[in-house]
Amino acid sequence: EFNHETFAYVGMVRHASGKRWHVAWLTTIWGGSCRATVRLLVFSPTGRYLGQYGHVFPRNIVIRGDTLIFTDADPDIGNRIRFTASGPPARIHVDGDLHSFQPAGH
Repeated sequence: EFNHETFAYVGMVRHASGKRWHVAWLTTIWGGSCRATVRLLVFSPTGRYLGQYGHVFPRNIVIRGDTLIFTDADPDIGNRIRFTASGPPARIHVDGDLHSFQPAGH
């Protein structure tokens, strides 16, 4: 059982091919320990849930075209998510940690 969930819209990612995606943070606070699970969610332009990157610590993000940039992190160790015409990348590095995209239904 969880105590609290917060949904925060980040914005729209736009690829040069014309493809677009919405991204948002979902933070869940669990039980008496108040442990947090943070996920970066990806949606289609019509709002259909496509998948997520789990356990990514929320940070300040700027969207520049097809790229999410974590502005308060070291750019030399990843900290960017660059979408291709086919969608979000399968793996990303945030603060040196590897995160995998988990498609909806998996």
